[in-house]
Amino acid sequence: MNIQRLTYNPIIKNQQPIKSSLSVKKFFNFFQVYRKGRKDRFLNLIAIVDTCSSMSNGCGLRIAEDSKGNILAGYTYKIRKNRLEERSMYIDGLARNLSDDKKEISKNLMTKIYEDIKKTAIKKKVKEITLFVYAGENGLKRNYQRLGFKEDHRCNIEKVYLMRVRLEDFLNNAYFKCRKFKELINIKSFIQKH
Repeated sequence: MNIQRLTYNPIIKNQQPIKSSLSVKKFFNFFQVYRKGRKDRFLNLIAIVDTCSSMSNGCGLRIAEDSKGNILAGYTYKIRKNRLEERSMYIDGLARNLSDDKKEISKNLMTKIYEDIKKTAIKKKVKEITLFVYAGENGLKRNYQRLGFKEDHRCNIEKVYLMRVRLEDFLNNAYFKCRKFKELINIKSFIQKH
């Protein structure tokens, strides 16, 4: 077994800004990316329904786009109250573009997206962040746990996990700091087996 200590990442660090939008077209494009990542059938129809639902419920949209306006990654959110009557930021949708030519770029943007979620939450003066993960998406659930989220066992909704994190605990762990450091020095991994 040959162990390589550092594997450099050929993708250059992303400089795409993350910005807000209230455009119906941007919401629709975001939900197309979201639904395509979930491999949903009737992609356009469901994206229209998601767009109408999010806009009518007052969700905000934060996205990163390439120079041609294609969505690379983003999220929709809504501010509401939790059980303790505190302001809570609910992440309604979180997606990255998984098309072959955008997959690596969008993967490298996710750290920036998570930091933007925290900045938005601080700006909106919320105490916690919540989201749902569908049962069976164990890799996604594990990723959110690494970012500080914990499953709320009091919530009993079939086929989904409700996950919560106090704002001060979100991204405040060794896993996220290591992830940021890897991006800073532009490597894929510290140790990779061949």
